[in-house]
Amino acid sequence: MTLPAVTDTEAKDQLRKIIKIDPSKGSYISYAIAYAKVGLTLSGVQLRTQIPYVLSNLSSWTGEEAREAKVILNRYLRNK
Repeated sequence: MTLPAVTDTEAKDQLRKIIKIDPSKGSYISYAIAYAKVGLTLSGVQLRTQIPYVLSNLSSWTGEEAREAKVILNRYLRNK
């Protein structure tokens, strides 16, 4: 079963969730938040280039919301 492609808008919805994370949740969360804020100003290839920076700094963000956001952002990266 193939899932539908994730749009820029859907990816940015996840970035907005990341921006709301309490920076004290982990040592690298503040970097993820900063990268996510920049990501909100980008689209297309530029956004696709920014998201790995966000994801690489989210290792300490856990829970259902975190899992869902990471899955959606990873699906966005796999869009052709």
